[in-house]
Formats: sequence, C-alpha cells, structure tokens
Amino acid sequence: MSSLGDPMDSPLRETAGHSISTMPVASGIAAPLPPRNNRSTAWDHFTAETGEEKKARCNYCDTQIKYRDGTSGMQTHLKRCKKNPYTVPNKRPRTDGASSQTVEGQVGGGVGS
Repeated sequence: MSSLGDPMDSPLRETAGHSISTMPVASGIAAPLPPRNNRSTAWDHFTAETGEEKKARCNYCDTQIKYRDGTSGMQTHLKRCKKNPYTVPNKRPRTDGASSQTVEGQVGGGVGS
C-alpha cells in the first residue's frame, strides 16, 4: 500500500479543462492585454486627441504633435514651446562684442595681436 493514498482523492488530480496545477487551459487564444499606462512625463503637458491618427495637443500652445512612434516629439516640443511655464532657457547670454577687445594692462590680446 502506498503512503500517498488514492490519486483520485487528491485535489490536484486532472479534470477536463484543468491541468495538474489547477490552472485553466487556454484554448489557443491569448487573452487581451490591459491597456498600457502612459509612463512618459510628456503626458503631463499634452492631451490625447481622438481619431485614427495618434496625435496629442500641447496644453500650453494648442500645437498638435504626432506620437505614433513614441513621445520624443512631444518632449522636444516642450523644450521649444514658448508658452510652457517650465521651460528653462539654455542659451548663453548674448555679448555686446566687447569680448574681442583687450582690457588695459592686459598683456597680449589673444590671436592676431
């Protein structure tokens, strides 16, 4: 006599539609995946447009940007958008041309002097 008992009394026995692990067997059709969350921070500044073509509208200047291949175009627009209150200017300040002049008491004026 086996110490395991009768296999028919086991809760893990095979039944129609179930395998040994008691997980339902799929009939070859994959279950649809839930929709992905928008993980990009660009979505904090854009609103998705309805329609066949994937477009989003800037919340600051109302420009439409395509996002079919990702949100990099939206991120680029945010850096350039003049109405975006979070844009950090990354340009160097303009000079008045005085940088090419020599200061009194300075020896040598650089190239060509």
